[in-house]
Amino acid sequence: RWVLDAVAATGERFGATHIADVLCGKSGEKVEQHRHGDLTTFGIGASQGQRHWQSMIRQMVGGGLLQIDVAGFGGLSITPKGRALANGEGQFRCRPDAAPKTRKARRAERMDAAVAQGVSDELLQRLKNLRSKLARQRRVPAYAVFSDRTLIDMASRRPLTRWDFGEVNGVGEAKLQQFADVFLGEIRSFVEASHVGH
Repeated sequence: RWVLDAVAATGERFGATHIADVLCGKSGEKVEQHRHGDLTTFGIGASQGQRHWQSMIRQMVGGGLLQIDVAGFGGLSITPKGRALANGEGQFRCRPDAAPKTRKARRAERMDAAVAQGVSDELLQRLKNLRSKLARQRRVPAYAVFSDRTLIDMASRRPLTRWDFGEVNGVGEAKLQQFADVFLGEIRSFVEASHVGH
Protein backbone atom coordinates (compact mmCIF):
# COMPACT_ATOMS: atom_id res chain seq x y z
CA ARG A 1 0.00 0.00 0.00
CA TRP A 2 3.01 2.27 0.20
CA VAL A 3 2.80 2.67 -3.58
CA LEU A 4 -0.83 3.80 -3.35
CA ASP A 5 0.06 6.16 -0.49
CA ALA A 6 2.89 7.70 -2.52
CA VAL A 7 0.73 8.07 -5.65
CA ALA A 8 -2.02 9.76 -3.60
CA ALA A 9 0.39 11.99 -1.65
CA THR A 10 2.01 13.30 -4.86
CA GLY A 11 -1.33 14.24 -6.40
CA GLU A 12 -1.80 11.31 -8.83
CA ARG A 13 0.08 13.00 -11.66
CA PHE A 14 3.61 11.55 -11.58
CA GLY A 15 4.99 8.50 -13.35
CA ALA A 16 6.42 5.23 -12.06
CA THR A 17 10.05 6.42 -11.94
CA HIS A 18 9.21 9.41 -9.75
CA ILE A 19 7.03 7.34 -7.40
CA ALA A 20 9.87 4.82 -7.06
CA ASP A 21 12.28 7.70 -6.33
CA VAL A 22 9.99 8.94 -3.55
CA LEU A 23 9.66 5.49 -1.99
CA CYS A 24 13.43 4.94 -2.17
CA GLY A 25 14.19 8.38 -0.71
CA LYS A 26 16.07 9.41 -3.84
CA SER A 27 16.43 13.18 -4.09
CA GLY A 28 16.37 14.83 -7.47
CA GLU A 29 15.29 18.00 -9.20
CA LYS A 30 11.65 16.95 -9.46
CA VAL A 31 11.51 15.69 -5.86
CA GLU A 32 12.96 18.96 -4.56
CA GLN A 33 10.86 21.15 -6.87
CA HIS A 34 7.63 19.64 -5.56
CA ARG A 35 8.92 19.23 -1.97
CA HIS A 36 8.19 15.51 -2.05
CA GLY A 37 11.10 14.96 0.31
CA ASP A 38 8.78 16.25 3.05
CA LEU A 39 6.23 13.45 2.49
CA THR A 40 5.86 10.69 5.08
CA THR A 41 6.28 8.15 2.28
CA PHE A 42 9.67 9.60 1.22
CA GLY A 43 12.30 6.89 1.75
CA ILE A 44 9.86 4.49 3.41
CA GLY A 45 10.81 1.69 1.01
CA ALA A 46 14.52 2.45 0.59
CA SER A 47 15.56 -1.05 1.66
CA GLN A 48 13.72 -2.63 -1.29
CA GLY A 49 15.43 -0.70 -4.09
CA GLN A 50 14.22 1.16 -7.16
CA ARG A 51 13.72 -1.89 -9.39
CA HIS A 52 11.46 -3.57 -6.82
CA TRP A 53 9.11 -0.59 -6.70
CA GLN A 54 9.01 -0.13 -10.46
CA SER A 55 8.17 -3.82 -10.83
CA MET A 56 5.43 -3.53 -8.21
CA ILE A 57 3.97 -0.48 -9.96
CA ARG A 58 3.92 -2.41 -13.27
CA GLN A 59 2.11 -5.28 -11.58
CA MET A 60 -0.38 -2.90 -9.95
CA VAL A 61 -1.11 -1.34 -13.34
CA GLY A 62 -1.59 -4.84 -14.76
CA GLY A 63 -3.82 -5.75 -11.82
CA GLY A 64 -6.07 -2.74 -12.38
CA LEU A 65 -5.11 -0.93 -9.15
CA LEU A 66 -3.34 1.91 -10.93
CA GLN A 67 -3.81 3.39 -14.37
CA ILE A 68 -1.40 5.32 -16.58
CA ASP A 69 -2.47 8.50 -18.31
CA VAL A 70 -1.23 7.49 -21.77
CA ALA A 71 -2.69 10.63 -23.33
CA GLY A 72 -0.68 12.87 -21.01
CA PHE A 73 2.78 12.40 -19.52
CA GLY A 74 2.41 8.93 -18.04
CA GLY A 75 1.10 10.04 -14.65
CA LEU A 76 -0.24 7.30 -12.37
CA SER A 77 -3.68 7.53 -10.81
CA ILE A 78 -5.51 5.20 -8.43
CA THR A 79 -8.48 3.24 -9.79
CA PRO A 80 -11.60 2.45 -7.72
CA LYS A 81 -10.13 -1.04 -7.21
CA GLY A 82 -6.93 0.56 -5.91
CA ARG A 83 -8.86 2.84 -3.55
CA ALA A 84 -10.68 -0.18 -2.16
CA LEU A 85 -7.33 -1.86 -1.45
CA ALA A 86 -6.02 1.33 0.20
CA ASN A 87 -9.07 1.22 2.47
CA GLY A 88 -8.26 -2.32 3.52
CA GLU A 89 -10.66 -4.08 1.16
CA GLY A 90 -9.28 -6.93 -0.93
CA GLN A 91 -5.74 -8.20 -1.38
CA PHE A 92 -2.90 -7.81 -3.85
CA ARG A 93 0.04 -10.18 -4.10
CA CYS A 94 3.21 -8.91 -5.72
CA ARG A 95 5.33 -11.46 -7.57
CA PRO A 96 9.06 -11.32 -6.84
CA ASP A 97 10.81 -9.32 -9.53
CA ALA A 98 12.91 -11.27 -11.99
CA ALA A 99 16.38 -10.14 -12.93
CA PRO A 100 16.47 -7.93 -16.02
CA LYS A 101 18.17 -10.57 -18.15
CA THR A 102 15.57 -13.13 -17.15
CA ARG A 103 12.75 -10.78 -18.13
CA LYS A 104 14.44 -10.09 -21.45
CA ALA A 105 14.92 -13.80 -22.02
CA ARG A 106 11.26 -14.46 -21.25
CA ARG A 107 10.17 -11.78 -23.68
CA ALA A 108 12.44 -13.25 -26.35
CA GLU A 109 11.05 -16.73 -25.67
CA ARG A 110 7.47 -15.44 -26.02
CA MET A 111 8.32 -13.79 -29.32
CA ASP A 112 10.15 -16.89 -30.60
CA ALA A 113 7.22 -19.10 -29.58
CA ALA A 114 4.81 -16.79 -31.39
CA VAL A 115 6.89 -16.92 -34.58
CA ALA A 116 7.08 -20.72 -34.27
CA GLN A 117 3.26 -20.79 -34.14
CA GLY A 118 3.02 -19.04 -37.49
CA VAL A 119 2.89 -15.40 -36.40
CA SER A 120 4.80 -13.23 -38.89
CA ASP A 121 8.10 -12.11 -37.41
CA GLU A 122 8.11 -9.08 -39.73
CA LEU A 123 4.61 -7.96 -38.71
CA LEU A 124 5.39 -8.49 -35.03
CA GLN A 125 8.52 -6.36 -35.35
CA ARG A 126 6.59 -3.62 -37.16
CA LEU A 127 3.98 -3.57 -34.40
CA LYS A 128 6.71 -3.42 -31.73
CA ASN A 129 8.40 -0.52 -33.53
CA LEU A 130 5.09 1.33 -33.75
CA ARG A 131 4.45 0.71 -30.04
CA SER A 132 7.90 2.12 -29.17
CA LYS A 133 7.28 5.21 -31.31
CA LEU A 134 3.89 5.88 -29.66
CA ALA A 135 5.36 5.31 -26.18
CA ARG A 136 8.14 7.84 -26.86
CA GLN A 137 5.65 10.40 -28.15
CA ARG A 138 3.54 10.03 -25.01
CA ARG A 139 6.52 9.69 -22.65
CA VAL A 140 5.19 6.44 -21.23
CA PRO A 141 6.73 2.95 -21.01
CA ALA A 142 6.00 0.67 -23.99
CA TYR A 143 3.86 -1.70 -21.89
CA ALA A 144 1.48 1.21 -21.20
CA VAL A 145 0.58 1.20 -24.90
CA PHE A 146 0.24 -2.58 -25.35
CA SER A 147 1.84 -5.65 -23.77
CA ASP A 148 3.87 -8.17 -25.78
CA ARG A 149 0.99 -10.64 -25.46
CA THR A 150 -1.40 -8.14 -27.01
CA LEU A 151 0.97 -7.50 -29.92
CA ILE A 152 1.37 -11.25 -30.47
CA ASP A 153 -2.41 -11.73 -30.54
CA MET A 154 -2.71 -8.72 -32.86
CA ALA A 155 -0.11 -10.17 -35.25
CA SER A 156 -1.89 -13.53 -35.14
CA ARG A 157 -5.41 -12.18 -35.77
CA ARG A 158 -4.38 -9.42 -38.21
CA PRO A 159 -7.54 -7.34 -37.59
CA LEU A 160 -8.54 -5.03 -40.44
CA THR A 161 -11.56 -3.31 -38.85
CA ARG A 162 -12.10 -1.49 -35.55
CA TRP A 163 -14.56 -4.22 -34.55
CA ASP A 164 -11.93 -6.93 -35.07
CA PHE A 165 -9.31 -4.80 -33.30
CA GLY A 166 -11.58 -4.63 -30.25
CA GLU A 167 -11.51 -8.45 -30.09
CA VAL A 168 -7.73 -8.55 -29.59
CA ASN A 169 -6.68 -9.61 -26.07
CA GLY A 170 -5.72 -6.58 -23.99
CA VAL A 171 -7.59 -4.01 -26.10
CA GLY A 172 -10.19 -2.18 -24.01
CA GLU A 173 -12.47 0.68 -25.06
CA ALA A 174 -9.94 3.41 -24.18
CA LYS A 175 -7.10 1.82 -26.13
CA LEU A 176 -9.45 1.03 -29.00
CA GLN A 177 -10.24 4.74 -29.31
CA GLN A 178 -6.62 5.86 -28.92
CA PHE A 179 -4.69 3.31 -30.94
CA ALA A 180 -6.99 1.37 -33.32
CA ASP A 181 -6.51 3.55 -36.40
CA VAL A 182 -2.73 3.71 -36.27
CA PHE A 183 -2.23 -0.03 -35.60
CA LEU A 184 -4.87 -1.00 -38.18
CA GLY A 185 -3.01 1.15 -40.70
CA GLU A 186 0.22 -0.72 -39.99
CA ILE A 187 -1.48 -4.12 -40.29
CA ARG A 188 -3.26 -3.17 -43.54
CA SER A 189 0.03 -1.92 -44.98
CA PHE A 190 1.70 -5.23 -44.12
CA VAL A 191 -1.17 -7.35 -45.51
CA GLU A 192 -1.29 -5.35 -48.77
CA ALA A 193 2.49 -5.62 -49.21
CA SER A 194 2.29 -9.38 -48.56
CA HIS A 195 -0.36 -9.81 -51.27
CA VAL A 196 1.68 -7.77 -53.75
CA GLY A 197 4.71 -9.90 -52.92
CA HIS A 198 2.77 -12.99 -53.89
